[in-house]
Amino acid sequence: MIPLSTRAVWLLVGLSLLLPLVASAQKKADREAIKKVALAETDYFFARDYEGWADTIVKADEALQVWNNGDGSYTHAMGWKTISKNVKAFMESHPEPDATPL
Repeated sequence: MIPLSTRAVWLLVGLSLLLPLVASAQKKADREAIKKVALAETDYFFARDYEGWADTIVKADEALQVWNNGDGSYTHAMGWKTISKNVKAFMESHPEPDATPL
């Protein structure tokens, strides 16, 4: 019979070999979930669905929105309240959906 301490060591070795596989699967699932939210944000924005779009955004003072302008410059908005107000106004003034570019 194998002593308990030896069995415990082999059990720990076996588990330590499985941990990277579990962690890798979790990372892949996390990446896929992030991609799904990012694509949904784009789809909702181009569909002019404010509520759907807002459900994909972190509502925090630290939220940052950055976009490119047609002249090559960029603009940004900081904080959920500002971003929300700007996007809602944009969607109201441009209500027709656009084709999603992705």
